[in-house]
Amino acid sequence: MPALNVSDGVALEGNAGLRNMVFTLTLSYASGMTVALEYRTAGQSATRGTDYIDPNYFEFFDTSPLQVPLGIVTWPFTLGVIGDTAIEGNETLTLAVSFVSPGAVIGDGSARGTIIDDDGGRVMLPRVLR
Repeated sequence: MPALNVSDGVALEGNAGLRNMVFTLTLSYASGMTVALEYRTAGQSATRGTDYIDPNYFEFFDTSPLQVPLGIVTWPFTLGVIGDTAIEGNETLTLAVSFVSPGAVIGDGSARGTIIDDDGGRVMLPRVLR
């Protein structure tokens, strides 16, 4: 069975509106069926609803659903980053896959999302972008 892996995401915060933070879901090879998964986001220093929006989040469930279509190996997944003008430093969150349907198994199912604060002074890029 193919293994599902998730890559880290990064986005500049901006001063207003929404920006995209893109994570990439990758299967080690194409599955013979649609792969359904559930994931969770957890703020480390970022807060859901204030710093980022998870479009699949439902208040009454602990996880969010997502599907990778049949035959697809790489699938982008986007969270919305909420812009503001507060000088607060970079903020981080974790995205963790908690369940995968029988069409795959979880490989590296955890990723870090970094919101780069661009308000005042120097922009500090995370180590992976240097």
